[in-house]
Amino acid sequence: MTQNGFLEWAAKGKKSPSSLLELSHLAPDRQVPFPNLTEQAVIEALAGFELPLAEGWNMHRLTYMIRDVLIRTLGFTPSLRSAADQIAELKKATEAVEAAHEALASLSLPARAELFFDVPQTPSGVPENWPQFAAAADGIEWLAVFLRARWGATTLPSQPKGRWKTAEERQHRDGRAWYLSAVFESAFGREATWNDWPSSQGGPWADFYRRIVKLAFGPGETTDLRGTLKRARALSLQNPGILHSII
Repeated sequence: MTQNGFLEWAAKGKKSPSSLLELSHLAPDRQVPFPNLTEQAVIEALAGFELPLAEGWNMHRLTYMIRDVLIRTLGFTPSLRSAADQIAELKKATEAVEAAHEALASLSLPARAELFFDVPQTPSGVPENWPQFAAAADGIEWLAVFLRARWGATTLPSQPKGRWKTAEERQHRDGRAWYLSAVFESAFGREATWNDWPSSQGGPWADFYRRIVKLAFGPGETTDLRGTLKRARALSLQNPGILHSII
């Protein structure tokens, strides 16, 4: 997942996965991401946090915005899969389309006759919907050939799979931290910078990020905390103001 991917997603504003928050009541059976990120859970996670909320902010708004930006970053998760995973997915789809084409092509004459039984016919004795059926069958055949050609030509990256996935996951963490930094800066009125003073443990931004990410994903997601927040800061400086429209 590239930096440009995050920029394009940010530019979409409210036309993003955050709509799951606003529309979840229309589909109650669909689980909204981060059900554990309730207002009470955020209050408990931030107990003893050193900074007060800025004017115009309360815990309800803070909780909503944290979930909002985290849901936005979920849109990038398919890119975290390795090329091998993507090829496997394409292979499965190709085999399903090929099976459908083979099933149609191998229909017996009695089965075909049953298929068009009592269908109105043209003056020449051809079923009226035969052209549509034939075009659809040809389309399935074309799709099967296309898919086979595409996934068959796909190759794995030259680097080992483990390193590939590690780099992708790091980029995802960086982008997620960048999004959360915009919430932090607006909610607490402080810049999201890393404090290198030995006793500071990174400062209030690092403390906030550590608490929220642990709540949302578990403690393992704070790997390379200093590097993640430093790179997120670089993204923020390179793209000033781009996230203001969603906070």
